[in-house]
Amino acid sequence: LEQYGLRDVIKAVQATPEEGIFERAMIDRLPLEQWSSQGGHVVLLGDAAHAMHSGPGQGGRMAFEDAHQLALAMEAHWPNVPAVLQQYQAVRIPRATAVQNYAAEMSGLESIYSKLRPAGLDEGTIRERMMELSRWLNQYPEKMLGDPDLKFWSPEKVAAGLAAAAAACDSRAEVAASAVAAEEVQAATAVTAAAGV
Repeated sequence: LEQYGLRDVIKAVQATPEEGIFERAMIDRLPLEQWSSQGGHVVLLGDAAHAMHSGPGQGGRMAFEDAHQLALAMEAHWPNVPAVLQQYQAVRIPRATAVQNYAAEMSGLESIYSKLRPAGLDEGTIRERMMELSRWLNQYPEKMLGDPDLKFWSPEKVAAGLAAAAAACDSRAEVAASAVAAEEVQAATAVTAAAGV
């Protein structure tokens, strides 16, 4: 926090009595390739489609954009449900996944952000990239898939980032699976020890 000029936040936390501090789990989900059921009877939006870490503070925004784009797709194609879902997913999945991956990158978990963040970024460049993300997001709905004038969030960079993130997601799934396996081993060890085996 200090590196971002938030010394007052540190002081406020230090001055807060322990019983006034609440710990909450931060849960996201791996990006989905499809947000609708096979027959089109169920479609996801918001956190159901792309729950993300709260770092960039964009979860609510993404949900409103989802609802807006789903309404536009319905207006354009109803009652052709497959066409509605195709348009909705084509414009929403790349953008929401880019933001979802950026949020995971900002989570502070080395096992995640080291695989998602482009290599070789210094602190100034990381900050510049964050500011550019805001500029891109604030251009909704005109530049849904990226802004060609931006260094980090051009359509080409967004598409390349999605391809790189797919591999990182496989790695995130492996990290999650190994954490679950470690908890299972720890639980089994505790049971064995309790049984005197």
